[in-house]
Amino acid sequence: MPVRLAQRAVALGRLQGRRFNSTQQTKSRHALVYSETLPAMMPIFLLGSAIYLGLRLTQMQLSHERYVAEAESKIMQLENDITTLEAGRREQQQLRTSSPLSTPGQEQRTSRWRLW
Repeated sequence: MPVRLAQRAVALGRLQGRRFNSTQQTKSRHALVYSETLPAMMPIFLLGSAIYLGLRLTQMQLSHERYVAEAESKIMQLENDITTLEAGRREQQQLRTSSPLSTPGQEQRTSRWRLW
């Protein structure tokens, strides 16, 4: 009996190791590309995508920093213009109020004009 079990185990081993649809056909070219080349290209694709996204993020950050720097310089320029204009306006007001040529009638004209 044990010999018979051993023969049966050997026969089962042959059946399990044997492919029933294995005919000695070679793989097509497309199958070779898909089975060999594409899996090898996946790490390259992932690495390339990571590098691209990193460079794009860096470019966007540098662009934003440049925009902020330009905006700050423009704001400083406009603030300087405002202070210059305010100083000129104060000087004009001081000249009007301290000028000996001003008469009360002229001030009334300006005050009347404000009513319109």
